[in-house]
Amino acid sequence: MKTLYLEWGSDLVLTPKGSIQLATGWDEIRQRIERRMLTCPLEVLPDGTAVAPDYIFDTDYGIGLPKLVGQPITQQLLGSIRQRVNQGVMVDAGVSNRTVPGIQLFRTTPGELLLIISVPLQNQPPGRIAVQF
Repeated sequence: MKTLYLEWGSDLVLTPKGSIQLATGWDEIRQRIERRMLTCPLEVLPDGTAVAPDYIFDTDYGIGLPKLVGQPITQQLLGSIRQRVNQGVMVDAGVSNRTVPGIQLFRTTPGELLLIISVPLQNQPPGRIAVQF
């Protein structure tokens, strides 16, 4: 299946010949992982209220990092981010299951985190993803 080259928060990219750019290799894997991290699944609150998912065709898709924005940065939150990111990376078909992703979290400014992930790939050198939130 062909995958469109579509950066998060951006638009489609055209090739010099006017075709729509396709994502291949690392770009395709990176885009899938970024979307999984930044998409929120269905959430049921303690009172039973359901919060709609971002992707209605698969309500379990995503690890919901945007829901963590504004939370106090504690060791528990950092551990939860590491666990969610690890799960989100390891389910991708292009990621090697022989090595655990390297996950680094840095406080950049008060209330903001920089997440850097070293992604172990199959048949390629590792890729790196950086997300600030």
